[in-house]
Amino acid sequence: MSVPLSAYYQTPTANILPHEYLEILVLFLLVFAVLASYFRIRSWGVPFTPLSVLSTVMTSRDREREGEAIDDVGLVTRAKVATRSTIHDIFLLRRAGAWCEERIHTIGRGLVLWGFVLLSLVTLMGFLIDPAGTPNSLFLPLRLSGDIFQGILAMGACILLLRRLSRQNLRISTDINTWALQSVLFVMGVSGVIADFSLLMNLVLQFQVAYLVNVASIIIFFIYAPFSELTFLIWKGSLLMQETLSTNSAGGK
Repeated sequence: MSVPLSAYYQTPTANILPHEYLEILVLFLLVFAVLASYFRIRSWGVPFTPLSVLSTVMTSRDREREGEAIDDVGLVTRAKVATRSTIHDIFLLRRAGAWCEERIHTIGRGLVLWGFVLLSLVTLMGFLIDPAGTPNSLFLPLRLSGDIFQGILAMGACILLLRRLSRQNLRISTDINTWALQSVLFVMGVSGVIADFSLLMNLVLQFQVAYLVNVASIIIFFIYAPFSELTFLIWKGSLLMQETLSTNSAGGK
């Protein structure tokens, strides 16, 4: 027997993992992931580019061009340049796509990127609307959107995995860390979708299992991500943004 659609959003997680405990856990893991990523990038002997981009956007400096002192471009202009670079170079893969070996590789990475970022955004919005996790009318479309983005994330990870599994040269040459990262992302997306739809169909046991698997995959991801290729991609993507900001500033735009 199915349950009303409104009940779909009233996830009874208190008997599995209290909502406030989950929020504290995710916050702790997020802090850990940021700090671990920072120290790993710094160990390469390079700047922590995400912080450098933020500093470049927020800080105005005087520069010299052809012997003439000029003011840096304004905060709003720098923010617009950073936003445009993020959208075009990273999310639309204009420059980040150049790191991919072929079209299907670009599509897989794009779906993972879009799914993960959009899922993170709706999750944050849901927390801001109701930190206690009590569903209301504003929370309903966010939860549905989250399911869609989890599906996109899982689809992208599946494409990346199948691409490597279907080709012998890639299976042999792929590092185990890449397999692990893509597998965790796939499990995270699939388990989240299964948990929600199991609840919709009143399959309590299936929901509880899928929910626990989803939480476990999130924990593993935050702990593992700083030591995976994802850290390099974040550093490289931030470097592209910094280069764009520097180029536009040098031109006085």
